[in-house]
Amino acid sequence: MALAPPTPRQLRSSSSSSGCIPRSGQAFDSSSLSAFEAWSRAGLTPADRNVDGRAAARGAVAAGEQIFNTAPLFITDVRGINDNAALGKPAVIKGTCTTCHDSPK
Repeated sequence: MALAPPTPRQLRSSSSSSGCIPRSGQAFDSSSLSAFEAWSRAGLTPADRNVDGRAAARGAVAAGEQIFNTAPLFITDVRGINDNAALGKPAVIKGTCTTCHDSPK
C-alpha cells in the first residue's frame, strides 16, 4: 500500500516536540536547506575555477544538500507524527529529511 506524505496543513496541525512542525510560520517548503545552492554551480565561472580543489568540494556539499532536500525515506516511531491522531496515527510516512527539518536555512 502506497502511503502519501502528510500535507503541510496536517504537519502544522500536529502538536509535537520532535521538530516536525514548521516553526517559522511560513508554508512548508520541501527544500528548506538552501545555504549551499550557489555551490551547485561551483567551478562553472572563471572566478570560481581554482587549483586547490575548493570547487569540487563545494560541488559535493551542494550535492549533499540536494540529497537532504529530496531523497525519499520512510519515517517511523517519530513522536508527533506517527502517533498523531490527526494524521490517522500512521505507522509509516514517506517523506524526506525536510519533512521534519523544515526551517529554512
